[in-house]
Amino acid sequence: MKQNLLNTILLVFITFIIGFIFVSNVYVNNLRKQIYEQEILISEIQENQKFTSKELVRIETRINNLEKGWSKIINSILVRIETLDKEACHGFRYEDLIQQNMKIIN
Repeated sequence: MKQNLLNTILLVFITFIIGFIFVSNVYVNNLRKQIYEQEILISEIQENQKFTSKELVRIETRINNLEKGWSKIINSILVRIETLDKEACHGFRYEDLIQQNMKIIN
């Protein structure tokens, strides 16, 4: 009975981590899309020379700020996952849990 409870808790935790990774991946893909669109905009601007260099610098600064903001979010997510991993799994490594879960899925 106790083992079933532990297995259930571990399964819920693994499911939470996979869901969290999936959501994080969606955010990262969204960020990549935004960066790609901004880079296209910059290249079009440079080709057409419609904007001043001051406006180009402002746009590039905005892109850099987006990258920094998303990298902070991603790093905080990874730190939180590692913390949850240490608290809930008592020594299991995060990579081991993912590999075990991938075996279950396959």
